[in-house]
Parts: sequence; C-alpha cells; structure tokens
Amino acid sequence: MEKPYNGFVRIFKYLQFILRSGNAHAIHSPFVFELYNHLKSGKGLEPLAAISGLHDRLKTSNEAMTFDDPGRENRPTTKTIGAIARQSATGQKSGKILFNLVKYIKPEHVLELGTSLGISGLYLSSALDSGELVTVEGVPQIASLAQQHFKDFKANATVINSTFVNALSQFQTDHNTFDLVYLDGHHQKDATLSYFKQIKNLVTPNSICILDDIYWSKGMEEAWVILQKDEDVNISIDLFHFGILIFRKETVKQHFKLRI
Repeated sequence: MEKPYNGFVRIFKYLQFILRSGNAHAIHSPFVFELYNHLKSGKGLEPLAAISGLHDRLKTSNEAMTFDDPGRENRPTTKTIGAIARQSATGQKSGKILFNLVKYIKPEHVLELGTSLGISGLYLSSALDSGELVTVEGVPQIASLAQQHFKDFKANATVINSTFVNALSQFQTDHNTFDLVYLDGHHQKDATLSYFKQIKNLVTPNSICILDDIYWSKGMEEAWVILQKDEDVNISIDLFHFGILIFRKETVKQHFKLRI
C-alpha cells in the first residue's frame, strides 16, 4: 500500500505549487478563464454555512463504530465519528470549490466515489438546480449515516453501498452517464488509474472529472501526471487539493496550474 506524504513533504509540495502556479492572468483559454472566476466566486454561498456547521458538530462526536474497512483489506476497524469527520470529510474551502463548480456547469447527473459522512456530497448536491447526485460508499454503517444527513438537508442524493469497481460496472451495464464525476477515495495510483478507465465509459463529450488529493502520495502524483496526458482529456487543471480533468473535444490539449 502506498504511504501518504508526511507533513514536511506536503508543505514542500505546496510551496513548489505556489511558485509554479498562476492566477487569472496566466489563463489564455476563454473557457478556463470563465471557469476559474466561477470557482473563486463568493456569491450565493449561503448553503455552505449549514454544511460546515454539520461538519464541525461531527468532528466533536465520540460515538464509535466498528466496521470492515475496504481501505485496509476489509480488516475490522473501530473509529469514532469525530475521527472520520476530521480525517476524511471535506472542509469548507474545498467545499466552496465543489459547490461553485456545480453551480457553473449545471450538471443533471453527478457521481461521487467516496461518500464518507456525506459532507462533500452535500456541497455538491446543494448546488444542483434539478440534477441528482449518486454517491458510492463501501462501508454500510457510514453509508447509512450519510444518507441520513442527505435526508436532513432534503438533498436530491442517493447513497449506494458498494465497492467502486462493482458500482462502476453496474453503471456501465445500465448505460448510465454522468456530467460530473468526483473521485474521492482509495488514494492509490493503480486504483485511481483503473477507476478512471471505467469512468471514461460513463462520461459525455463535455463531462468533468475531479480527483481529490492529487498530492497525497508519490503514487497519486504519478497518476495525476498520467491522466493529464490521457488521449480523451483535453483540459487539465491542477488546484493542488484537486485535479480537474475536462473532456472537451473542440479544444486543444492544455494544462493549467492555478491558485484559488
């Protein structure tokens, strides 16, 4: 199993990113320029406060649950809800980017791989106008808790308790397509590349795929470099915490490293 970068390496990687990245002035693509400005927008963010408040409450929970952890070869694991919320749930800054991205592209069908407690799914689903979020979580107890959070927020979201591989295979069998896919789990090089291969069978010509934690480990960095070069990806955007891959056949291949 790939080990994540330690704190010192993460800081070094971030400083490298800051030195090599640009802002709006470095963007020559009209589409990416408009997208970038929408990702930075501070308008219409009222729903984010309630989601962030839920996240803060969950982080203080001492309620424990024992489950078979797919990330540890299904070995029994006991964690508090607070620990899960602190380790894997999306913070408000990243949540704002997800929210603004959905607001901008107005997807009808959104897929999230890695529900956890449902925080990132709430950022995604709260930005939907008439669309639907489908989110996949491998641990039944966590999936159930996330579904309750979606119910409490009246979100148009469905949690599927499944492995990513099985869920993606079923979506392909059912001929599902998604306008936006957020891959937020199993941060390993080979797994990420394999999931992306399956995801490509589920997208439309203008779909967007978001990868979480592209600087989580050496393997994730390598996977990100490989996916930038994928023949079906025409635009890639490195935001440090996220990598955005855009399938737009009418554009020339371009890569951007941008600060938000």
